[in-house]
Amino acid sequence: MTDRNNKTYVGFLDCAVGLYEQGLELLQPEREDFSIISGCILLVVGLEKLIKHALESRNPLMILSKMDFDDVVAVDAGTRLENRHTVSLETAFKRLLTLYPKLSSEKSHADSLIEDRNFLVHGSGYFDAGMAEERVRVNLTNITEIVCLECIGKNPADVFGKKTWEQL
Repeated sequence: MTDRNNKTYVGFLDCAVGLYEQGLELLQPEREDFSIISGCILLVVGLEKLIKHALESRNPLMILSKMDFDDVVAVDAGTRLENRHTVSLETAFKRLLTLYPKLSSEKSHADSLIEDRNFLVHGSGYFDAGMAEERVRVNLTNITEIVCLECIGKNPADVFGKKTWEQL
């Protein structure tokens, strides 16, 4: 992250790492349900940023929900695309699956995370915080590991730091 005119640039990978760290802090055993809900949301949003980083690294146009010729020209010139509408987690994961078929074993984990995230952000009703945390943590860890290894080409501990990776 760098400051420019009192603004901070937040790249997808930096954001993912920060969201994982903050989310894990909220998933401590003594925390209340709302901390667990918040932690789960932060972790899934962090995964979305990680997946978008993998797509953007391959080709920045892959993360855009809509693009026009100016975007193509900007990318061709090596200009960073900033403040554009990007695809949803679900669409980003589908795009990643197309590029990296080895991720297909993680589709059920991704579907579960998307469902949990949608409930936590948009839904209401009965909720078992401990069960949701466990499901999010397990599914997120599985997907994170394979995205790091297959798509980014790095060990997850090198991406997130050993401490954060061990907490997952």
